[in-house]
Amino acid sequence: MDICPPSLIPTPQIAHYQAWLARERGLHFDSYDALWRWGTSNLAAFWQSLWDYSSGTTGLPKPIVHGHGGVMLEALNLDSAVDRFPPLATPHEH
Repeated sequence: MDICPPSLIPTPQIAHYQAWLARERGLHFDSYDALWRWGTSNLAAFWQSLWDYSSGTTGLPKPIVHGHGGVMLEALNLDSAVDRFPPLATPHEH
């Protein structure tokens, strides 16, 4: 006995993103690992595609959920950005 018939199981958002990449960018990935390898070796293209996918440039905005990997990448990006700017003076420093 099925608890939830397959027809009622929602498609994971990553599958929608992969379908969008295939349709809009001609990028086809046979697994999440293949998508991950592409994304980590083509950071600019990966982030641009996420921006385009989620921003509504091809239709209605789509929900994006960051997994732990995405959060870590964002934290690393922010951490490297901090190193590029001098520290701000506190109100007590002149």
